[in-house]
Amino acid sequence: MRTRSKSLRVAQFALFALSLFFCSCVYGPKDEKKSTLNLLNGEHYTQPIDEPKTYIPVVPHVQRVPKNTKISGAVFFKGDPLNYPANGVQVSLLEKDHTVTKVMTGAGGQFLISQKLADGRYLLRAENGKKKTELKIQVKGYEVQKLMLILEK
Repeated sequence: MRTRSKSLRVAQFALFALSLFFCSCVYGPKDEKKSTLNLLNGEHYTQPIDEPKTYIPVVPHVQRVPKNTKISGAVFFKGDPLNYPANGVQVSLLEKDHTVTKVMTGAGGQFLISQKLADGRYLLRAENGKKKTELKIQVKGYEVQKLMLILEK
């Protein structure tokens, strides 16, 4: 009796496996999910040839909002063996001889300029009375860091 019940279970399992196989064959392969991003380039959603093409209008309210560009660094006085931080020095950012912004150095001679700037070339000028130094910088992106300006005595 045990052999008959065992063979019955094997037959039932075989029928179950075959039914799963046939059910999966009926539905066939699934289509690739269509992305709404592909609607713009026409990869998945295309117009029939005989109909005039229609285009999706671009929403006029979508615009790129520029981020603040951060320019940071430190200003030092040139010393004999070592340079030392220049506190209270004015740092100016210029674009084509036009002053964009001015900041003062804080503790440790550090400064931070955070403003919306277009990519391009700028001039960074640090001056304290008679002493002055300049550094040409290239802004490309949103962060320009670790600049060091040395004021000559």
